[in-house]
Amino acid sequence: AGIPRPRVGYFGVIDERMDMAFLARLAALRPDVSFVMVGPIAKIAPGDCPSAPNIHWLGGRSYAELPAYLHHWDVGLMPFALN
Repeated sequence: AGIPRPRVGYFGVIDERMDMAFLARLAALRPDVSFVMVGPIAKIAPGDCPSAPNIHWLGGRSYAELPAYLHHWDVGLMPFALN
């Protein structure tokens, strides 16, 4: 509730398939946007995830909770690497 709008969200497993450099660049280019990342971190170290005031790592949530998170996002994001 305390995350400022606009909110760009992702939910799913956070792992080596994600383009973390892309997410870091987005956050740097758009400091007015909150990037909300929901999901467990797997196969990578938590320190591999970019850190910025406008990136919010919320951790895993139950499937039943996900609709409430999506309801409060303005845009969905799929930041997977093209490989």
